[in-house]
Amino acid sequence: MFPVLRAGWLAYVNPNRPLTPRCGVVIQMRLDQPDAVPLCYIKEYLRRTATKLVVSQYSPLEDLEFQLDRIIAAHRIVGLAEM
Repeated sequence: MFPVLRAGWLAYVNPNRPLTPRCGVVIQMRLDQPDAVPLCYIKEYLRRTATKLVVSQYSPLEDLEFQLDRIIAAHRIVGLAEM
């Protein structure tokens, strides 16, 4: 989560704001099990391809790719200036 959010901070999202490179994003992922609770990630958005959402994380420092067909929702994290 760091440096997008620090431990204990609330994540405010705006589903109407578009994702732009380097913005914080909350991603809700579908699991394979039918009754499983979805997973959520807070990452830094990089880009979207035809089949993947590409994000960055800091610990360990690496880029990750999530399949779009597994994503339930991806919303921009906003600060007070963007609310």
